[in-house]
Amino acid sequence: MSKNTLFILLSLFLTAGFFACQNDNNEAEEVEASLPLPPNNQIAPPAELDTIFKPINGVVRGFDWSATAGDIQAKETASPVEEADESKKVFTIDLNENEFADITYQFQGDSLASIQLDIYPADEAAAQRYAGNLKSFFNVKYKKRSELWEGSENGKIFTVFLTEKNSDAGPFVTVIWERESE
Repeated sequence: MSKNTLFILLSLFLTAGFFACQNDNNEAEEVEASLPLPPNNQIAPPAELDTIFKPINGVVRGFDWSATAGDIQAKETASPVEEADESKKVFTIDLNENEFADITYQFQGDSLASIQLDIYPADEAAAQRYAGNLKSFFNVKYKKRSELWEGSENGKIFTVFLTEKNSDAGPFVTVIWERESE
């Protein structure tokens, strides 16, 4: 076999492999597009979390990913916290005499990109209770998982991540809702 024949056969083989990979990618995209969007069930939160999650529509507190900084500033009922950074709005919510939560709305361009909830419980037992209540709530609201969930609101898919930590200042629980990039 000559070098030219070998080169031609190798080129044909590589071209056929390229087209086969393209077809596999297209089939995977078609299957993914046909899957239903993950849930965002509009359910009542546990009583302990009621102050944080009311109203229950939208992604969190009645807001969805189309919310602008002006929308949130005008409609958020929690107390605003001064922020020098215009790309985020921070609010605080008293849960009881000893516990509070901060909620941070982060923007990308004109629309909401992520929401971070930081709960500051009185002690480690309360942190574990909050984390357990949140996991139970998210397992009904979204697909059942343990630390990371998926949801969708108005056709926009997002992830929800929950973590419980201890710092020098004490225990805290963080939840982050993040819109998937388009």
